[in-house]
Amino acid sequence: MTTNPYLISRQAFLRGAALTSLIPFLPVIRPALAAAIGLTEVAPGIFVHQGKFAEVDRDNAGDISNMSFIIGKEAVAVVDTGNSDHIGMAVREAISTITPLPIRYVINTHMHPDHVLGNAA
Repeated sequence: MTTNPYLISRQAFLRGAALTSLIPFLPVIRPALAAAIGLTEVAPGIFVHQGKFAEVDRDNAGDISNMSFIIGKEAVAVVDTGNSDHIGMAVREAISTITPLPIRYVINTHMHPDHVLGNAA
């Protein structure tokens, strides 16, 4: 007997439904504020910063990688931190203007310098 990979258990379905019902209670900021600090809120509590499509130079200050963060119930998770401690600090400051919650997690998607050097911040 083969198992259908598209079927999910009742428990998994109920868990997903319960988590989805919490979306209206996630923190939301004004779109104008998010745009002013270089972020796009792609879903409630999930923000993305799109880096420039360019080589690192003085004009872009090394801001060439995509970064994001997720605001949870008790803390923030940052996904990639940018190309330098300067960019990492800018991301940290942006997060602090949006939420008072602490950053407890940093997720590095891979080891390229433009994604991890901001960890120093």
